[in-house]
Amino acid sequence: MEYRSWTQGTTFVTRMDYLSPLHNETAYCLAVEKLLGITNDVPERATVIRVMMMELNRISSHMVALGTGALELGAMGPMFFAFRDRETVLEIFEMITGLRMNMAYIRPCGVAQDLPEGALTKIRDGVKLMRKNFKDNATLLIGNSICPRVRGEGAGRGVQRGVQGLAQGLPRHVEAQRVGAAAVRLAARYHADAAGRVQGYARRGRADAVRVQARETVPAGGD
Repeated sequence: MEYRSWTQGTTFVTRMDYLSPLHNETAYCLAVEKLLGITNDVPERATVIRVMMMELNRISSHMVALGTGALELGAMGPMFFAFRDRETVLEIFEMITGLRMNMAYIRPCGVAQDLPEGALTKIRDGVKLMRKNFKDNATLLIGNSICPRVRGEGAGRGVQRGVQGLAQGLPRHVEAQRVGAAAVRLAARYHADAAGRVQGYARRGRADAVRVQARETVPAGGD
């Protein structure tokens, strides 16, 4: 980026997080505008468009998180519904910016271009549709029989989490009473498997060493 212009720098930061590219673009542009002293020169309409695009991007990103999270628990249906709503947002992005992801749409002192004709209608229709669909998502996720499996999981304390190597972000976003028990079981199983593998390697290593030593001590000619 040291060899690029301020505007060209947007194309780098937008690729740092393909699920939330617009947030990266905005953070970069806000920093550039503050550095250049042009924060007050950004048109109000551009600021409103930035916020609107970021909120839509937040919805699409959360749909990926909810859908893939349910899939990892064994529920496939919620992922299909979540990605359906993400597709609605990506279609809006494609209409406004020409791209579905990594748009480099937000630029220093504004945006790449104004909203095209018909964009507001498409946004209103998309939001109305998603409001209706979110009820289905909530029913599938909250009412799913898989969700109670994680209920009551964890009672890890700070020291225990440190021993387990859990990042600080996880305890912050999960209730303290739900953090730990599953991780303890997983860590214990992993450590047991790892210890077994290490012991197996050690046994094979010792056996190989004995065989090598035996071959080296056998006189030439086999006597």
